[in-house]
Amino acid sequence: MLVKLFITFFKIGCFSFGGGLAMLPMLQAELTERRKWVSEEELSDYYAVSQCTPGVIAVNTATFVGTKEKGVLGGIVATLGLIMPSMIIIGIIAALLAGYAEVQAVKNAFAGIRA
Repeated sequence: MLVKLFITFFKIGCFSFGGGLAMLPMLQAELTERRKWVSEEELSDYYAVSQCTPGVIAVNTATFVGTKEKGVLGGIVATLGLIMPSMIIIGIIAALLAGYAEVQAVKNAFAGIRA
């Protein structure tokens, strides 16, 4: 079950772009219709509580669903599954940018976007 939790949320993290709110339709389809881990009412409650707690609504929802299914470990696994695709992409971009940090165009670009 832990592997299924991880894979489900990893897939949602991979294929939904635009932040936590953009993930909500995919969460609803996967969690209530396909997996039937939560009811529509439970998911609505998770969304409401997730908006009141710090963090991204999709990450908080993943934590709640994982905890409901498999306790604290399930919450950790579901959360890691959801954020892992972003972490991998950011790691790849950081590794690529490190090789170009001394290129003048890259320096200029970062100077331009600095607050």
